[in-house]
Amino acid sequence: MKKSIASIAGFLLAASLLGCAQNDIDVPDVVGQKADDAKDVLMDSGFYSVDMVEEAGDAASVAAAYTVVGQCPQAGDKCTVSDTVTLTVRNDAEAKAEEKKQADAAAEVMLDGMKGSSAAEAYDALISDGYSVEVLHAVSKQDYSSEINTGEAEWLVSGYDGLNADKKRVTILVDTQEGIDQRAANAAVREVLDGKLPVSNAWTAVKSYGKQQYPYGFKLHDIMGILAETAQDENTWFLKATCDVTNEYGAKAKDLVCEAEVAGTKDSPEVISFTVY
Repeated sequence: MKKSIASIAGFLLAASLLGCAQNDIDVPDVVGQKADDAKDVLMDSGFYSVDMVEEAGDAASVAAAYTVVGQCPQAGDKCTVSDTVTLTVRNDAEAKAEEKKQADAAAEVMLDGMKGSSAAEAYDALISDGYSVEVLHAVSKQDYSSEINTGEAEWLVSGYDGLNADKKRVTILVDTQEGIDQRAANAAVREVLDGKLPVSNAWTAVKSYGKQQYPYGFKLHDIMGILAETAQDENTWFLKATCDVTNEYGAKAKDLVCEAEVAGTKDSPEVISFTVY
């Protein structure tokens, strides 16, 4: 009987020691690691049950595509090898895209705030911020990088183009106050004209008129061949594009220039001048 009791006591002691051994495992800190590396670390520490969930709560599968942003149990907690460690992960590609989106948005706010300001000051500020900056005239696209500090003209920032916040590259567009005001006035005139006679309807009228004038073949390049699309006033479009013309003998003349003025309304456009040369 004594031997039996001793055996039972020994068994209980062994079980108790085994239980202590099972609970004596510190959970390693894997936050910030790639998910596949984090799983390897946990498994090397003895944890064979590891789950991954995205921040939104969806299950994640391809560990190499994620980075760990949270873990449960926390680093330093003591657990048994049978406990499940759950990793909260973030998709690397989506995170990078979101970071780029936020960086672009912040840069756009900065550049929008520079509109109307001194081009020289804006240029210096961007250079100081680490940007590679090109300076172009807003209309002619001529390079004015070497002229914004000469004082020959008071160049102002009218806009920007080619922004790449990741690589810190941007093109700032410059003009004088007179040029900026003139373009604003032109835009206002265009808006009024486009309201009564949309430019697409004006182009359609020119194509129809051209086919009447050249019944053997007239093709207006009103998409890739546009040379001018200007509101002359609140009633008249000036349109210019390349075209092809075929005569009655089947001979085709390519890449001619068609100029036209169109007035009227959306429902009744009128070609008031038409020239092909």
